[in-house]
Amino acid sequence: MTISAYWRFADFYSAHARGLWRYLVRIGADRTVAEDLVQDAFVRWSLSRAARWEDERARAYLFTIATRLLTDWWRRQRRDVSWDAIGENAPTCEIEVSPLFQGRAWAALSPRQQQLLWLAYVEEFTHDEIAAICGVSSKSVRVLLSRCRAILSGLLDSDAKGAAHAD
Repeated sequence: MTISAYWRFADFYSAHARGLWRYLVRIGADRTVAEDLVQDAFVRWSLSRAARWEDERARAYLFTIATRLLTDWWRRQRRDVSWDAIGENAPTCEIEVSPLFQGRAWAALSPRQQQLLWLAYVEEFTHDEIAAICGVSSKSVRVLLSRCRAILSGLLDSDAKGAAHAD
């Protein structure tokens, strides 16, 4: 590894490792498993052609690797994991100090809906990048996100009405 490649990797790692860990924890990985998967994802990323891509495209590929590693980890645990079955008691991370993440509305969303919203609005991925990470078509992402926003909005409205009636 050349000196410039080393510094590129170090910069890329420091810019994205924490966000990748938060994403893995948010979609259901145990904190220690997420730490291991982050390391593995960066190793695999560094050995791929993606290490030479521009940052945003490389970042999306890194999240794709991590998502696939987590899926493989679940399979190795011999658990039949569906998006509806994981994450009931998912560990929290520091970004969740927002009232949105602590509220009943967010908890009422399915883990798949949480994943889509997280990738779009916390990680700020494009629809094409989200499609690659989640393994769905790019056109589906727009529809899925629209539905997720509508569901979340309805849940937030019902929470607000419930709070107003409680006063």
